[in-house]
Amino acid sequence: QAQTHVPQCAYDIVQQHQEAKFPGYNAAADAAMVNAKASYYSKAAKTNDELLRIPVVVHLIHNVPEQEITDELVYSQIEVLNENFNRLNENASETREIFQPVVGTANIEFYLAETDPEGEPTTGIIRVETPNYYFIDFLSLASGGLDKIKSAAEGGSDPWDPERYCNIWVGNFALDLFGEEQVGVLGFAYAPVESTLFPPETFPDNIDEVDGVCIDYRVFGRNNPAAATIPGPGGGTLADTNSEGRTAVHEMGHYLGLRHIWGDGGNPLLGT
Repeated sequence: QAQTHVPQCAYDIVQQHQEAKFPGYNAAADAAMVNAKASYYSKAAKTNDELLRIPVVVHLIHNVPEQEITDELVYSQIEVLNENFNRLNENASETREIFQPVVGTANIEFYLAETDPEGEPTTGIIRVETPNYYFIDFLSLASGGLDKIKSAAEGGSDPWDPERYCNIWVGNFALDLFGEEQVGVLGFAYAPVESTLFPPETFPDNIDEVDGVCIDYRVFGRNNPAAATIPGPGGGTLADTNSEGRTAVHEMGHYLGLRHIWGDGGNPLLGT
């Protein structure tokens, strides 16, 4: 359970926007899911020992010093991704019984990009100071306009070629609610257009400009001190529920084509 409270994954919001733009999207996605499951179960399970290495570029977008992320937090987040996608996480033994027959490793290794698109050396970390204190508001949530952070012209950072890199944007996805800062979205991502779980004709027209993962700066990395600065569910702070870097694991699952195991739909802002 990467998110267990109201401010959570905005993947459902993205899907709702696609349904409004392309009526029938959700039904087509559900049909695709059924077909993909049938195809999977009709074949014998295969074992592929080939390691897939994914170069990652992390765009760190900040307006004030409090929103800045250290290199150490970036390194820890890459470590958490590798642990979880290869079932090396410490609590792997707590896997629920229903999933025990199918647990395994994805044979994926994430690593910070070592060369940029021009072939020059890079740390894989981009830092951008932005005039935007927030990157979403209620209007953008309603309209599906969650991608401002992915554009330098909008105060964010342009993506590197998504055919060659996995882009992760980290910024402030809280909302200004009557003068109070409330975290409305912890993260979101678009699924790959090649995924058999989704109707291919209904992906964003500009997928090359928005493909990637977005994470709120407070929950990026392991034991992020900023998580203690915002209220959590039922008292306490986000540090009590989202301190293990699992939000990025959750959203990376969407980026790689996974859907919510409990079913998509509902309104995260209303807790449904």
